[in-house]
Amino acid sequence: MRDQKKLKVAYIHAYFGTTNGSWSSRPYDFASRWVQQGADITVITAPYYKSDIKARGIISEIFVNGFRVLVIDAADSNLFGFFRRTINAIKFALLSSFLVIWKRYDVVIASSGPITVGLAGIMAKWLRNSRFVFEVRDLWPEGAVQMGLLRSRLKQRLAYWFEARCYRNSNLVVPLSTGMQEHIQRRFPNVKTCVITNTSNGAFFNAEHSDIFNLPDSLIGKKVFIYFGSLGLMDACEDIIDAMLLLRHRHDLAVVFIGDGAYKKELESRAAKEGLLANVFFMGLLPKFQLRGWLNHSTASMVMFKSYPVLSTVSPNKMFDSFAASLPIIQNTQGWIKELVSATGCGITVLNEDALSLANAIEKMADDIAFRAASANAAYQLGRITFDTNGRADLYYKTLIDITK
Repeated sequence: MRDQKKLKVAYIHAYFGTTNGSWSSRPYDFASRWVQQGADITVITAPYYKSDIKARGIISEIFVNGFRVLVIDAADSNLFGFFRRTINAIKFALLSSFLVIWKRYDVVIASSGPITVGLAGIMAKWLRNSRFVFEVRDLWPEGAVQMGLLRSRLKQRLAYWFEARCYRNSNLVVPLSTGMQEHIQRRFPNVKTCVITNTSNGAFFNAEHSDIFNLPDSLIGKKVFIYFGSLGLMDACEDIIDAMLLLRHRHDLAVVFIGDGAYKKELESRAAKEGLLANVFFMGLLPKFQLRGWLNHSTASMVMFKSYPVLSTVSPNKMFDSFAASLPIIQNTQGWIKELVSATGCGITVLNEDALSLANAIEKMADDIAFRAASANAAYQLGRITFDTNGRADLYYKTLIDITK
């Protein structure tokens, strides 16, 4: 058995960032805890427009919270076009492969997307006898096909071929939800899987440790509902605008959008055109540590996705951060999250593309004090117990040790 105290792990994640960024801190949270357990961690990443990581050359090195971060100059953004993003993904995959071949690691975690990072895991397994963990944050290319982003038959066949190579060469697949796991096991029944969801960092989002936060004057006296995260192709943010149109008579209610994406300007224009700017606000990107104040002053968080079947498997950071802040959710996915809401009472599930259903949920959460309190308590329990960051990190680390025995 390899020395558990010096487990060498390369965590390849194209969008790494700390809590100073405006993006998921999953690899940062896990790596910080694994270092404390004696692991030697190297994160391989690239600058992302929502993160706080910058490149200082083709490959640069920084140290964060006890572990090494190698930054590849292959910057990415949701605002870039498909061709530019593809070129950056290929560049990142090739240079990541070079790095995990140059130095041997016991375990190489390749976190997808982009799915091209799987190349580095395969190469490390073949050429360095490393264990390859394929972490699946979203189901690609299935999602791209369903949403019409990958229309060419040839490109689809190539994408599915490479996807199969990633799964079949892995020592372990780590999907971020049970919905993803079911999809993977149905198509690749011989692949070993272990679900490690995104997590809730209750210590970080605890109201007692929040920075001083002053609610803007325009929101004083209103019950605030918050949507934070991407404003893009997958997100059903227009449903929120539709619901607020039905609630325009409720001057005591407000929705705050925190985030950025390809549809931000369109949403802002529509809110202005519909005369909703007294109740709908756009704050842009905020660092994660500034998000705490907003969550701790909100009535509920909105988790809204388009009705593509593949999006019923998502594991959205916004939901787990909401639980960490004891904030109930209003959500519209029809898979494992719907089942979670039904089983725990942590919020309300609404119908897809149904403004009235969403408007009724907003009013229920705003007006029914007892219901909202019970939902918030359920969210607290999920954040502190079921999805606690420390517990998820420990489970993941034990799993990494197991596959090296």
